[in-house]
Amino acid sequence: MNDRWARLLLAINFVFLLPLAIWPIVSPRGFYDNFPGGGYHWIDINGPYNEHFLIDFGALNAALVVLIGFAIWKMTPSLVQAAGLAIAVYALPHAIYHLNNLDVYKSSEKFVATAPLVLQIVMGVAIALLPSLSSRGRTPTRGQTT
Repeated sequence: MNDRWARLLLAINFVFLLPLAIWPIVSPRGFYDNFPGGGYHWIDINGPYNEHFLIDFGALNAALVVLIGFAIWKMTPSLVQAAGLAIAVYALPHAIYHLNNLDVYKSSEKFVATAPLVLQIVMGVAIALLPSLSSRGRTPTRGQTT
């Protein structure tokens, strides 16, 4: 059962991080000017345009998406734990930054802009813990590692 939860949480992160991987790499200026879309602008309010940083941000997300994709595919405990920890480590400073800079958002945007980042930390930690929770009380069969 924990494998299903881990796979679901990994898939949620995969789906939400994929556009953050593709968009800034393909169109860094478009990402800067228009993210997250729908009339909102959350990147350009945080400082001047920097193509290098935006492409690096996209590449970091692409690397995370690759790791998450492999974890979903293989579902080995150590790979799932590594993906969960990577998600949490990625999300923590991102969330801290935005929570400390709420003044750039309209009142109606503050929760929507920060809640997913905090939730991503929680999901990353949960993903990292799920394999060890499911292996408790189980004796590995011959040749199996946890």
